[in-house]
Amino acid sequence: MKHKLLLLTMLFAAFLAAACQPAAEALPTTSPTPTEDLVALAANFTPIPTIALATATTPPTDIPTITVAPIQATDTPLPPTDMPTRVTSMPSETPLPTNTPVLEQVDHYWLSRPIAQEEGLVHWLDRTYPYGGTQFGTREVHLGVEFVNQRFTPVYAAGDGTVLFAGEDSAIQFGPERDYYGNVVVIEHSQLSPEGLPLYTLYAHLQDIRVQAGQPILAGERVGRVGDTGIAVGPHLHFEVRVGDVYDYHSTR
Repeated sequence: MKHKLLLLTMLFAAFLAAACQPAAEALPTTSPTPTEDLVALAANFTPIPTIALATATTPPTDIPTITVAPIQATDTPLPPTDMPTRVTSMPSETPLPTNTPVLEQVDHYWLSRPIAQEEGLVHWLDRTYPYGGTQFGTREVHLGVEFVNQRFTPVYAAGDGTVLFAGEDSAIQFGPERDYYGNVVVIEHSQLSPEGLPLYTLYAHLQDIRVQAGQPILAGERVGRVGDTGIAVGPHLHFEVRVGDVYDYHSTR
């Protein structure tokens, strides 16, 4: 009995001693891999179907290929090149210029005023009946210009030339009808028009005439005096420039 009590006392003491000690750290343990589950999952695995992607195919190209054939060298010499022959031209005789007079052709009509630029004289054009005008449809188309001055005002040649006609136009027609201009002087000038045609000036409705046909005349020489002969309405000088046909009433410029 005593032995049992002693044994129990020793066990109780050992138990108390163990209870007073700190708890020992638990060492990590490795859990075994559940192989059976993996095997089961592998057995139940269903493969996912895959789509085969078409591989890119390079399109055929139609680029032609050029094959350069090698040039075969030959031993045949080339023919010699002909040298140009120098041609010697013989000088030809140049004809001597002749003394045939010709009229000067210019691109402007260099004419002087037929009325002197003096105080008291009207040497400018009348604006009421200009060239090509009709006075607002009341008169026929005007084919000349007017210098309105008093009777007996001197009239001068507008350029160098020869008097073609001097007198009344009752025997020869220069206007739309005879006896239209009354006393008239026509001068053929020494210059030509730009077209190479003869150039004339006409002086109409003169009170009197101081020149005669065939007479050479220079610019500034007197041909007559202002009047109102013919169909004139009041004294004035009717002045025209004609080209080509002097007898054509519509050849004015």
